[in-house]
Amino acid sequence: MRRDLPCCAISFELDSAQGLWQWQPVDEALLTTAAKRMRTLSSNLFLRSADALHLTCAAEKGFLAIHTSDRHMLAAAPAFGLLGVTL
Repeated sequence: MRRDLPCCAISFELDSAQGLWQWQPVDEALLTTAAKRMRTLSSNLFLRSADALHLTCAAEKGFLAIHTSDRHMLAAAPAFGLLGVTL
């Protein structure tokens, strides 16, 4: 296990408790929407299902951009109507 992992986990929990993260419920409708969006992606885009769910959540909640260092999410963001911003 990485030595900094416990520290990162504590920071994550504190950030969550302080309301830094906006948690969205995942229901059947959201999963269906994410799957539909994945089926419409260009065949040259690679996107993991969890990343598609992340992008779908952002798009469905009206976000304009997604901030990430994940190159696959950045490439797929426009297909979800989002601006991909590199961290």
